Amino acid sequence: TTRQSVKECTAQSYVMTLRSFFRWCVEQRLCLNNPADEVRLGRLISAPRRRFCSFDQRDAIIAQAPTPALRFIFYAGFHAGLRKNEIIEARPNWFDLDQGALHVLKTDTFEPKDKEERTIPLTKEFRDFLRELPMTGPFVLAPKVTKGINRYRWDFNRPYYKYLAPLGYRWVTPHVMRHTFGSLLASRGCSIYKIAIWLGD
Repeated sequence: TTRQSVKECTAQSYVMTLRSFFRWCVEQRLCLNNPADEVRLGRLISAPRRRFCSFDQRDAIIAQAPTPALRFIFYAGFHAGLRKNEIIEARPNWFDLDQGALHVLKTDTFEPKDKEERTIPLTKEFRDFLRELPMTGPFVLAPKVTKGINRYRWDFNRPYYKYLAPLGYRWVTPHVMRHTFGSLLASRGCSIYKIAIWLGD
């Protein structure tokens, strides 16, 4: 067997779950005491604040992107909060431009996280861009590339960071785009519940 390490905060959450479980066992008289009560937890230091882009940074990154493929990647991350693999696996039929909705759906090569399909409203900017984007293949990005042995069907890392690094935005990972999507919506007063649903969290 291989040993895997976990973060301190994850380990502590496991202990708290076990405490709750054994507390229930004691209440139901399934055991005499709670063994998890003996575990002493250290003090957790809060993680540093996650970075996200401002509205101006987001819009500048999209506007200056040199190719339609990169602009799609940035729109999908910044305006819809898609995960990296969701961007790569996006199909033309996910986008309902008449209804202004993006449906993240299960396909023969992709299954959403936690197996939960979801619908995200399209922003006007993203919808306007999509109306001009040719989507004739099975995938929006690299339609001729099929799934192989690698984690991703196709990986946009090289052109993505080649574009962002000289602008000083090397820190803008696909996850930062997701975080930006949620943070900017929250800053405009959008409900946290709706944001979580749209993010698939």
